Amino acid sequence: MTEWLALVGDYEAAKARGKRALSEALRSKARRAELLTHLALGEVYLRSGAAQESGYHFGEAAQAARATRSNVCGAWASVGGALARVLGGEAEAGVAQARQAEGEAEKVGARHVLAVALLAEANGQERLGHYEQAGRAASRALELGEEIGVPEVVLRSAHLLGHLAGQRGKKRRAREHFRRALEAANALREGLAGIREEAFLADRERACLYKDQEA
Repeated sequence: MTEWLALVGDYEAAKARGKRALSEALRSKARRAELLTHLALGEVYLRSGAAQESGYHFGEAAQAARATRSNVCGAWASVGGALARVLGGEAEAGVAQARQAEGEAEKVGARHVLAVALLAEANGQERLGHYEQAGRAASRALELGEEIGVPEVVLRSAHLLGHLAGQRGKKRRAREHFRRALEAANALREGLAGIREEAFLADRERACLYKDQEA
């Protein structure tokens, strides 16, 4: 429920529900519930622009992932930590952590995680002024996002590529990327309107926890 509320933009409700869930997980010593809740809270704070709080929760999630041997969740935590670092102005450290997360994701075959890690690297490289490296990472993220059908990755990577193309004066190329970003935004909006909250949560939990059994 916490991630669902964050995804639709109700951050305060998401934080409150997440904190209650975390308290219950800690009280009952349910390590995997703690892991999922820290991941959810990390994403809530990330989406609401609170880099320090986001980084804290992703760091706690990483520890819980190691304790439960949840490799895919650990990769998600690394990606979230990278995004939090970039958001907080630590672009160089964020790029390094994103690359680490890329390796973790490739090792366990988690393509969605890999796509987001590439996007994290691209954002960090762009903030460092490394536009060529940013473009390469964003292009890989876009390709992978389209391949596995993740509209939010397509939206964010295409938008960044449009921005980079515009900086180089390639207006036609920039328009193409921005048009693709708009298409992805519409697909994301339609997807949110057509999916039930329970199905979303079940898919996220399976992707994070049960894929570890296959790795």
